Amino acid sequence: MGWRGEQCDKPCLPGYYGSNCTERCKCPPGVPCNHMSGECGCPPGFVGSGCERTCLPGTYGENCNQVCQCSGKNEECHHVTGKCGCLPGYYGIHCDLRKCHSRFINIRLCLIVRIRFE
Repeated sequence: MGWRGEQCDKPCLPGYYGSNCTERCKCPPGVPCNHMSGECGCPPGFVGSGCERTCLPGTYGENCNQVCQCSGKNEECHHVTGKCGCLPGYYGIHCDLRKCHSRFINIRLCLIVRIRFE
């Protein structure tokens, strides 16, 4: 499986894999396909036979085998770079500040409401 030629000594042509090289790869353009299994050599931050899924939370990079180093509870890391950033709705150096909802007229009113109700 995954070989062609009279001596079965040549790998399948790019884009094909499997028995007699008859299976067509499902990899995104420019992403290599394993000539025996059909698995894609996914770009960093993606996994799956068609590179269709991003890394699970807490991981990033090639084959998603790097562990994120984000320390704040409202942080997440980028699935490709591992760079930490705030979760939606949070901001600040430590992602410990909550964004004001747009329904408030101004920031002063937002702060007053948050102080009284949080």
